[in-house]
Amino acid sequence: MKRAQRFFDDYGSQAIILARFVSILRTFVPFIIGMTHFNHRRFIIANLVGAVIWGVALPSMGYALGRIPLISNHVEIVCLCIVLISILPLVFKAFTSWLSRSEEIETK
Repeated sequence: MKRAQRFFDDYGSQAIILARFVSILRTFVPFIIGMTHFNHRRFIIANLVGAVIWGVALPSMGYALGRIPLISNHVEIVCLCIVLISILPLVFKAFTSWLSRSEEIETK
């Protein structure tokens, strides 16, 4: 919990906004933030900003991209690319955490 507290003290608002775009994080970040006693006002503001970005930017981008024949003719591939791109930061973070833990074990 202390580690989560420090993380959300440093990156809480950004984490709330970005969690909107990664389904598993969208589910758990608000719950964990509540457990860390994150500032309620900051949570509401970041959540509203994330909702506006999610609710305005994504449909607008989908509309614009859907008018491009190359994209509209290959929707499945585009969706797969979006999913892969959205999980890359999580995979990268997990890998770097794993590396740092293995280095700590080797130095002991």
